[in-house]
Amino acid sequence: MPDNKTPQQKKALYKRSLIRRHHRIVFTAVMALIVLLFLANLLTPSKKTSDAENRSLAQRPHITAGGLRDGSFAEDFDTYYSDQFVFRNQFIKLKFIGNMLLHIKENNGVLIGKEKYQFEIPAVPDEKLEAKTIQSINEYAKASDGIETRMMIVPGSAAILKDKLPVSASVPDQVKDIKDFYSQIDDGIRKIDTVKILKQADSDNLYYKTDHHWTSEGAYTVFKAAAHELGIKKPGRYNKYTVSTSFKGSLSSKSGDFIGKDTIEVYVPKSNETDYYVSYPNAQEKRASIYKPEMLDVKDQYLVFFGGNHPLVEINTTAGTGRNLLILKDSYANAFVQFLIPYYDHIIMVDPRYYYDNVNMVVSNYGINEILYLYSADTLFTDTSLSDALEAAADAAAEDQDQSEEAQGEETQREESQKE
Repeated sequence: MPDNKTPQQKKALYKRSLIRRHHRIVFTAVMALIVLLFLANLLTPSKKTSDAENRSLAQRPHITAGGLRDGSFAEDFDTYYSDQFVFRNQFIKLKFIGNMLLHIKENNGVLIGKEKYQFEIPAVPDEKLEAKTIQSINEYAKASDGIETRMMIVPGSAAILKDKLPVSASVPDQVKDIKDFYSQIDDGIRKIDTVKILKQADSDNLYYKTDHHWTSEGAYTVFKAAAHELGIKKPGRYNKYTVSTSFKGSLSSKSGDFIGKDTIEVYVPKSNETDYYVSYPNAQEKRASIYKPEMLDVKDQYLVFFGGNHPLVEINTTAGTGRNLLILKDSYANAFVQFLIPYYDHIIMVDPRYYYDNVNMVVSNYGINEILYLYSADTLFTDTSLSDALEAAADAAAEDQDQSEEAQGEETQREESQKE
């Protein structure tokens, strides 16, 4: 059969065939890459934590009939695959660079602000969880009548350094959330207005630029302003020492920004009259300092304060003030406690996220006569561990009271029977 196509038509057909072949090659290569990456992820052992992001990673979920039926297995597997992706860190960095080139000021949940500041988007309070936490705090305060109780909720940097946020950035109003929380707390608990103190501070070094924590200077700013409310009449002066200029915090890791760095400082009392030692019962370890300089060689240098979070930490001093303080806390307290040591005989730090014993035992064993709730707003508004710990303590106290009343009743009956 004769070919009646013109040279131009033949050329067009040939060109289309080349394009189709090119598309097939690209499609095959992409599919092969996807399959290889999928197999690589399945064959690569799962990592428990991410050094870059300073957090635990999702583990491979188990297949269950219920999980397949309600879709939870697919959701868990998606989270696992995202966390364990073999080139995750490299892709995060590439995404950050691309976003910066396109002037996109948010990456992986982190806002990229002015002057190299990075901001964690404030958590929105869970109303049910918040109500439960408030109720447990108020009920425990009533059960702990006679113990001076204070509360310090610290806002995140996005609530204080608004002039450093990206232009047109919209974030939840954490200042209002803190005010609302305080308004529901029993009047017998003294609330320390950290928002007002930090907003009035004349400093650009209240929070790290690459991390979600406040700096030692930020904590010191609040300490100086709130010393009287903490029952400290004459706060001493402190020497400030720089221990690192290479800190790359959790926000830097999360956003993929590998350029910014922070400075870490520690404060030591000028009048070094109070000796102390620190005990970590869970690790069976004792130290002569709250600082762990060896942690400056790891990724998360904020661990220089106490080596991170522990279920319970004891600080025993020679202050001789008769004051014994229990701090129910998250990691924000770690940088604050360095200013409290000269004013208490015992400071007991309990992190309810890791502590599973009875809080009442701490109060009893250490002769606690003061309690301080010291939390970042993000933790307090989203974590259930504090309310769980306080409810367990209240239940244990009620049980002890019932047993005491029962024992007293039995004793009364014995005395009456003896009289007869």
